[in-house]
Amino acid sequence: MRAAAVLIFATAVLAFSSQVVGNSERSPDDLDVELRQLLEQHRATLKAAIELQEALVREHKVPPFQHVDLQISLTEVELELAASREERLAVHESNVTFFRLREEYAQAKARAGFRDISDILPVQIDRQRAEIAMHRERLQ
Repeated sequence: MRAAAVLIFATAVLAFSSQVVGNSERSPDDLDVELRQLLEQHRATLKAAIELQEALVREHKVPPFQHVDLQISLTEVELELAASREERLAVHESNVTFFRLREEYAQAKARAGFRDISDILPVQIDRQRAEIAMHRERLQ
């Protein structure tokens, strides 16, 4: 039921925000506005897809953290939309939190014997990349 609601919401967001700028001469500001609209549409779609995945996890239909690619794409879009350094840091911190939780989950599965210890390495690499990006943002 919730999954259907998420899909309906995503469709409504896309229908509402799909205003197309005409093909007549466009100023750079118009292109910025159009790009921003596209990025915001993409962010809404990614969030809806992530919510759908999380609903499926709650219903025990898929295992947790199956939406890593969606999370990475969402992070990229939110960084591009961020207007300030503080907003970019908040995006990085959220991303690091996601990858830390994913790593903890992988370690728990390995300890319980459901995963091989070598499965943790790619998860650690993702978390480390997220932390490096966050620290780089802090240094700028």
